[in-house]
Amino acid sequence: MCTLTSVQTIHVKNPHFLKVALLQHVFTKVITVPTVGHANCYWGAPMRYALQLDVILLLKRLLEHFVSSAFAINTTREFDAVKIVVAAVITTIADVFLRKIATDIPSEVSTVWNQGRFGLKLSPFDAQSETIMTTVPELNIARTRVLDYWHDLDIAEDKCVFNWNDNPRPDQATMAWVAGVCGIMAFPQGNALPTYVSGRFSFSTLCHSHSLGSY
Repeated sequence: MCTLTSVQTIHVKNPHFLKVALLQHVFTKVITVPTVGHANCYWGAPMRYALQLDVILLLKRLLEHFVSSAFAINTTREFDAVKIVVAAVITTIADVFLRKIATDIPSEVSTVWNQGRFGLKLSPFDAQSETIMTTVPELNIARTRVLDYWHDLDIAEDKCVFNWNDNPRPDQATMAWVAGVCGIMAFPQGNALPTYVSGRFSFSTLCHSHSLGSY
């Protein structure tokens, strides 16, 4: 739907507003934000590697649509709340799928991510969203569930990856995660590790998770 709206701007007016409204509706009203220990709901269903990769790629594409449309709209305090909450929900859902161990071909990236208890640092989000101006209750509910999810994961400071707010260069935790994957696959390490994060040489799952973490 987002792609069709983007390529049919001759026939569809205000495509950026439509895409933002659609994605806000889907990720704050239609889809529930997952919780830790979701074995008995649809978030905990087993999954094959092909589907896992497709879902992570789809979430990346949807977030790209959302970010590009959001930056094309004049910002307000109310719209700032929409931007950070929807992006956080998409990233949280992506983390759920990244932690899944595929039933047929387990991803090395997911294995190290899950067993090593790596994750994202959500401290900028909780501080920035503490005083946001929301006009609809579902944004507050989604924000609370996102904070609950990451709080329950209890990611250690030395396991938080993609800390771009602290340093534009790959941090120690990110390099440890990539090194763990390279160790399993017998890939070159040392000076080659940053190239996997930059996208020059990248695993498919890691590439998409890097993009989600950056947004």
